[in-house]
Amino acid sequence: MKTKEVVYFLLFTFALAAVQAKLSGKPKVSLKHALVERADQLCKVSCKNLRNQIKERLDTIIDDVLSKNLHCTDTCSNSTCKNGGVCHDLPDGYNCTCKPGFEGKHCENALATTLPPTTAPPPTPTSAFEGSVILSRNKTYEPKLKEFLKPVVGDNRQWKLCFRASSHGWSGRTFHSRCDGKRDTVTIARNAENVFGGYVDTAWDGSKLYLYSTKAFIFSLRNNEGLPPFKSTLKYRWDWARKIAIVNVEASGPHFGGANDLSLMEQGYAHEERRSRSTLGSYYTAPSGARDRSTILAGSSPFYPDEVEVFYAV
Repeated sequence: MKTKEVVYFLLFTFALAAVQAKLSGKPKVSLKHALVERADQLCKVSCKNLRNQIKERLDTIIDDVLSKNLHCTDTCSNSTCKNGGVCHDLPDGYNCTCKPGFEGKHCENALATTLPPTTAPPPTPTSAFEGSVILSRNKTYEPKLKEFLKPVVGDNRQWKLCFRASSHGWSGRTFHSRCDGKRDTVTIARNAENVFGGYVDTAWDGSKLYLYSTKAFIFSLRNNEGLPPFKSTLKYRWDWARKIAIVNVEASGPHFGGANDLSLMEQGYAHEERRSRSTLGSYYTAPSGARDRSTILAGSSPFYPDEVEVFYAV
């Protein structure tokens, strides 16, 4: 083998050794060590002197390279390319081939995805008496109550809770502290399966005994006699009757009519805050066909309601 060919061969084998070292996972390959080791393996006795000559001639160059601590290193690592990207070594660095849906030098950026247009579902209708635990028991209650209210307050009114007995207690004073001063209020009560109540346009005021109203009414959404829902308006048109359309006792709950057409949460009886009464037909009209005016609303009188709610228009 000619000297020039041997030199080229030795340099080629060094390059091969460097590549093999990289593939085998060795972190660094010493240039001088790899050249000498490969020359010893390949040269016969006859070329030992040639190897030594090459070594001596290259010592200066090799020592200069080693003095710069030049090593073969792998620019790709497990963390170089993100999101499953594949790293490729290049002479001057590396390049990442990204999986679909990612981009960037290290595949670190997710591409925005455009979802197919969808048809928005129709909005869920909300209750005008949002949160009412009584009206929510039957889907027919609220539409019928809104029908009763339409002549006095119009359509599409919203109603906000100011008092709920099960949450705020059964004290009439608490009712007044929370609802006094609010106009257009609706009282809803439940006794067993009977649902009933009343509306008044005048603001509650615990400091006055009676409230004047021309629009107040009592209603029944479900009664124990099986009559359809009904609305009881003021029985008399005389001014003296309108002046006592509402009884406003500071210590009691809502009270419709001067003769207890509907009196809720009477406080005159010790330890009986829930005690209530009804004698429909005194100041408010009783429905045609009612067998017992004292029980048509709540099923009994006196009675102890399971719940009382008061809402005001907003």
